[in-house]
Amino acid sequence: MTAILPPELDELGRQYRETERSVRELTDGLAAKDGIRPPRPGSWSVAECLEHMATANHAYLGAMEEAAAMARVAGRTRRGPAKPGILGGAFARMMEPRKRRSLKAPAPPVSHP
Repeated sequence: MTAILPPELDELGRQYRETERSVRELTDGLAAKDGIRPPRPGSWSVAECLEHMATANHAYLGAMEEAAAMARVAGRTRRGPAKPGILGGAFARMMEPRKRRSLKAPAPPVSHP
């Protein structure tokens, strides 16, 4: 039985599947030696970029799971989409890929490969 998700959660799932498809397409046929070699000194290799994405997602998901568990215990349930405030919105924009953002921030150490 498939659960019916709210539209914004369904969209997150679609974005996840699209990201996975894109990664598979980009890495299809890539030799292991090419995946671990950075394109230039001081940059990350393909493998390091993918590890960074996985590590960052794991760190943020852990924080969100803890907050959701605490809300459940307190009897607070979801009433609609999560909307970031001013600081949360700025943080989210800083985490966008460079071609899409104006504010730039280095990757937090917790997400380094």
